Amino acid sequence: MDIEIRPITPEEYGDFAVAAESAFGHQPRPEELEIYRKVFEFERSLAAFEAGTIVATAGAESLPVTVPGGKLPMAGVTAVAVRPTHRRRGLLTMLMRRQLDDVRDAGELLAGLWASEGAIYQRFGYGLSTLLGRFEIDRSRTAFARPVQWEGSVRQVVRDDAMALFPPVHERVVERYPGMIGRTKAHWEHDYADLERNRDGAGPLFFAVYESHEGAEGYVAYRVKAEGPRGSRATRSTFGSSWRSPPRRTRLCGDSASTWTSWGPSRAGGVRPRSRSFTCWLIHGPFASASATRSGSGWSTYLQRWRGGNTRPRGR
Repeated sequence: MDIEIRPITPEEYGDFAVAAESAFGHQPRPEELEIYRKVFEFERSLAAFEAGTIVATAGAESLPVTVPGGKLPMAGVTAVAVRPTHRRRGLLTMLMRRQLDDVRDAGELLAGLWASEGAIYQRFGYGLSTLLGRFEIDRSRTAFARPVQWEGSVRQVVRDDAMALFPPVHERVVERYPGMIGRTKAHWEHDYADLERNRDGAGPLFFAVYESHEGAEGYVAYRVKAEGPRGSRATRSTFGSSWRSPPRRTRLCGDSASTWTSWGPSRAGGVRPRSRSFTCWLIHGPFASASATRSGSGWSTYLQRWRGGNTRPRGR
């Protein structure tokens, strides 16, 4: 098997995207390709070519992540896929080795990803960093454990206004919590493109913002999904403040929205966990704060262990 691994050119983007999506049983539409291209970094792409055809893919996005003491650059690993016809031939290992070499050479101390199959990445040195839970919230059986002071108001906004109001709120949250990832304007356009494939039978995205006398403090993007005799379901896509405003936010969907489906942790009554998954995996070099050294010794240690036959390499 004669395989060439290299970054792709802009002219090869369509073939790259089709190869990556085919591994997940999806054929991307033209509008999807344009949205994906907004955040695509050609210089960080990797494709495995066999006889001029892309048979496996990997990519990375340059992301700032909050850590104690500041921020660090992180390689946001994405588009990792192998065509069904070329699996179990070592292509994934080849791509991961090349990609992590590139990450080390770029001086990045972190690489992270959301895994479709979490067990895959442990052998490359990734470790579990967070869990994701999906919860179904019955509005008629939930209440806050402590009184909530309500000083502002919520209003619906159109998408263009949301894209101007939401980022500053998000950035304030990112600054406070380690593990939070910053977004560029391109990422906002990508994440809220409202593609048909993301709707899962629900309607289009609606946007609302919570404002106090100091300005915007929270936001929500949601969909409404009709479910026959059960009424409708409001599905939260994201919010940028806290859990303190959902009782008000449910009113945005009308009284028929009796159930919210949400992602994240909760301990309230009337909240039914629907699923739990291992999601974000992280590999790192040695650091204790944003002022830590970037010598890359941790990368060298784990790469030597990996290449020496240890199937579960780790940074120091």
